[in-house]
Amino acid sequence: MNGPASTSGQPYRRQGGGMPLRSGPSRTEIDSSGWAWTDFCRRVLCRGLAAATALAGMLSVAMAAPGGGERFDELLNGFVEAALRGDDGRPAALRRWEAPLRLRLVGEPGELGTFVVAALRRLAHIADLAVEVLPPGSAEAENLLIVLDAGPGYRVKGRDAGCYTRVRFDGQGALTHAEVRINTRHAGRNGACAVHELMHALGFPGHPQRLQSVLNITEGIVAATEEDTVLLKLLYAPGLELGRPEQVTIARIRGLLARQLDATPAAQGRAVGP
Repeated sequence: MNGPASTSGQPYRRQGGGMPLRSGPSRTEIDSSGWAWTDFCRRVLCRGLAAATALAGMLSVAMAAPGGGERFDELLNGFVEAALRGDDGRPAALRRWEAPLRLRLVGEPGELGTFVVAALRRLAHIADLAVEVLPPGSAEAENLLIVLDAGPGYRVKGRDAGCYTRVRFDGQGALTHAEVRINTRHAGRNGACAVHELMHALGFPGHPQRLQSVLNITEGIVAATEEDTVLLKLLYAPGLELGRPEQVTIARIRGLLARQLDATPAAQGRAVGP
């Protein structure tokens, strides 16, 4: 299902609306955490936007099938917002990696680089994805590029950002390349910013507003939680197929989530890694 891995030399295009851009059989998107904007957003603007987005997501799920309990509905709605909605809250194609990750780390790694690689390994382990860190100077093509940048920061979709992610996936939704850029001058933000962006790179384009997830940009969550573990296990469940209609995907997620909750204790939002 996977197309050839993209390389950093291939062009990406930014888009303002958050919806996929088609280029032959592949698509490119850009996601941004907007961390430099979050404090203002949380106090003034995002509450209303978050409520509207969350309501739309919940209505979509509620029409798919009857509810399964408050905790079940919370996680199901959170998955829809994280995996089936884009940065702007509009429907997005389900996407995930179907091949091992080949990571190229660019920049002066230091403690932050060690942190980022460790965080990626933890998240990838939950998703049952293998991670290979390419040595400096390797001629092998990466499919995941992480750049540690000491520049002045980024301007993404009209707002300042401490880090951002761009992904490319094929017509079925199999990710073929991801690029994560982290600005090292944003002291105190990089931990949360990096983990947030790694979740985008692993296949979650959206920002669930009512779930205790590191993808939630209104609650100040700075580390991956048990909810993020649930999201990753659902997205990478062997029984979940890419390229299916949304309502078919949601129905499948309902069954997978019911079995997952039967097999594990209820998530309580505890941090599970950096």
